[in-house]
Amino acid sequence: MQKQIRAVALTMLAGAAIAAAPAPAKAEESKASDPILGVWQNPAGTIEVKTQYCGRNLCGVVTEASPAAQADARRAGTDPLVGVHLLQNFVRVDTNAWSGTAFVPDMNVHVAAHISMIDADHLKISGCELGGLICKSQDWTKVR
Repeated sequence: MQKQIRAVALTMLAGAAIAAAPAPAKAEESKASDPILGVWQNPAGTIEVKTQYCGRNLCGVVTEASPAAQADARRAGTDPLVGVHLLQNFVRVDTNAWSGTAFVPDMNVHVAAHISMIDADHLKISGCELGGLICKSQDWTKVR
């Protein structure tokens, strides 16, 4: 009797695993086609950030930085700048909007931030510190 119960349980588990297998593939496909993913450049053209999913959340890693941007970051205590996660733990809050944390390397601070897609090639990154007393926004351009 126990062998029959185990066999039924194993069959059910195997069926559940097979049924669940396509879901992650579909989720990965939808993530891959997400317009937020790509390489984005700041308005000054001094930093490029690659947006990608880090687990379930959106993140952005510095892939290129000008010598001036690297020097500014170094003075503030961030060295090296390339490879730093500038955008961290962003979750989708609307169709074209995310909230998370942005790291400001030339100030060496993390701030609450919001990303809004303007269109497929432009996004706005806004961040605030001191409980929203000091806020700044930048429009970034997709370069690839």
